[in-house]
Amino acid sequence: MKNVDESYESTVVEVFERQVEDSPNLVAVCCEQNKLSYQELNAKANQFANWMQQQGLKTGDFVGLLFEPGIDFIISALGVIKAGGVYMPLDSLAPEERLNHIVMDAAPCMIISSEKYKDYFNKTNGPPVYSITTIHAAADTLTSENLTLNVRPLRKLAAE
Repeated sequence: MKNVDESYESTVVEVFERQVEDSPNLVAVCCEQNKLSYQELNAKANQFANWMQQQGLKTGDFVGLLFEPGIDFIISALGVIKAGGVYMPLDSLAPEERLNHIVMDAAPCMIISSEKYKDYFNKTNGPPVYSITTIHAAADTLTSENLTLNVRPLRKLAAE
């Protein structure tokens, strides 16, 4: 970053999308044998963001993410941010009872999880839980173009 103040002028999404423009074919994320370039990661995150907006995600909504560390978590987290939401990482090592308590307290509008964890949550009182496998299939048909979102970064405090 050339200027420290630049961080107050750009969102995380804008900084990431500039990186995509500058280095579309460089590896952005790698986990075991799976790799995604910046362009591939951006396209998948955009598809996820579009899918979440179709499900009713609005700016500022919380989305719970329950995965073991890996590429799906990165795609989902970036997709939530691009859609204007706030991702809420859930610890895959936490007991089910604790996870349900966290979810009931934070009230996310949805939870996205790997197939392994999708049955951890109270389906009667809690938010909808979507399997990453289902989302991949549905999102693949959606546009991979960057979304237009009217979200701006917070400015530096005047006292600083």
